[in-house]
Amino acid sequence: MDWTRMLRVLLGRRRLVGGVVAGLLALGAALVLLLPTRYTATAAVLVDLAQADPLAAAAPNAPPGPAATSTLSTQIDLLTSSRVLLRALHSLRAAADAPTRALADERELWQRATRGRGDYDAWWVERRREDLIVKPTRESGVITLSVTHEEAAGAARLAAAVMQAYLDTVLELRVGPARQYARFFEERAAQQREVLAAAQARLAEHQRRVGVAGAGERLDIENLRLLELSSQLTAMQAARVDSSERDAAARQAGRGDRLREVSTHPIVVGLQGQLAQQQARLGELSARQGENHPQVIEAQAAVAQLRGRIEAETARVAAGLGLASRVDEGRVARLQQALQAQRERVLRLKSGTDAAAVLEREVQAAQRAYDTLLAQAARSQLESEAKSTQVSVLQRPTTPARPSAPKTGTILAVFTLFALLLGVAAALLAEQRDARVRAAAEVTHALGLPLLVSLPPPEPAAIAVRAARAARARRALLPPTGRRRRGCAEGGKA
Repeated sequence: MDWTRMLRVLLGRRRLVGGVVAGLLALGAALVLLLPTRYTATAAVLVDLAQADPLAAAAPNAPPGPAATSTLSTQIDLLTSSRVLLRALHSLRAAADAPTRALADERELWQRATRGRGDYDAWWVERRREDLIVKPTRESGVITLSVTHEEAAGAARLAAAVMQAYLDTVLELRVGPARQYARFFEERAAQQREVLAAAQARLAEHQRRVGVAGAGERLDIENLRLLELSSQLTAMQAARVDSSERDAAARQAGRGDRLREVSTHPIVVGLQGQLAQQQARLGELSARQGENHPQVIEAQAAVAQLRGRIEAETARVAAGLGLASRVDEGRVARLQQALQAQRERVLRLKSGTDAAAVLEREVQAAQRAYDTLLAQAARSQLESEAKSTQVSVLQRPTTPARPSAPKTGTILAVFTLFALLLGVAAALLAEQRDARVRAAAEVTHALGLPLLVSLPPPEPAAIAVRAARAARARRALLPPTGRRRRGCAEGGKA
């Protein structure tokens, strides 16, 4: 069947098509009237994906934040979670009378639907989750929240309750763990404070017992003393060796005048000079006066006296060298004892200093741990007192002016399209069961014979005249009773 024949069929069956379309449109209108009216309230929130947490940014080695897609998905799941919806239900219960009456009606509906079985709050959450539509805006952090309800004011109240419950839940999820962390860090800080106090007490007791307060400076002073005693001992040992060698040499030689200390002694040098003068005078006197002259005898006595004095002074200086050797040995022994005592003092002080250093490192470690716990406790306490989140309200829900369902235009358009399709199908089916010739070309196509004559279609006026004539002819053929009945019927219709 080509398009022209289909159009002729539809034109010929227009009453059937019109009846089908009218019937389905009437059914659609009845459906629109029977469907309950529902209203939709819309709200919008902004999730700031670029906002950086100042507390997390200030923390060292802070982990990177989640991706934008993950953040939006998390916020959408949170917005449709049972926790948020239950919080909204509790806020509606605590509201004024109108929401309370609506909740009472819904409780009656729950009683009829479940016969009182199960949990009403869970049933309410599941029912409202079906009426809740959450859509993220493409390439942005805006989330649109739509809530459908049987009443316009009820939709606005429910959307406002859900949005506020969502904001409160986001803040609670941020503040709740921070409060727990704050309590944990405070407890740990208190314990660490006791550990620090104990370490400081051990260090103070050790310093008091060993006497190593200011051990660094004292150890340096004692080390300098040790070095000074060691240098003094070295010098004294060298002097003792020298004096011992001279004493030994003097004893082996038997004469002390050969010693350098004796020959260079100022008294001995002076006496020797006087002796040389007296000997020179004695020689002159002996050559001039003779051996028995009183002056010669006097000079000889002076020379002998000077020699005695020189011998006595030499013996005294030689004896002094032995005494100096013995004194040097005593000094070396005393320096050795002082050096050993100083070495023991330094070792004892160093041992006490090492132990004090260990205790100081323990105190420093405890102090660092305590400072870290205090910083974490302060940060967690600051987070627990936060009043803002990365979620902001862009649009608050308002009472809708028009219902969102049923969509009359959409329903009627769908029914109209379906009615047209069904009317065309009915016309084609009726034509297939009772085919008629509607054009001259159809005769040749259907019978396979040439068309001889084609009469033009009658005029509308001629058709009306023929119809009136046919009606009069039928009345003339009727019996008189039938004519009267027919006339009465027509009179009644008139």
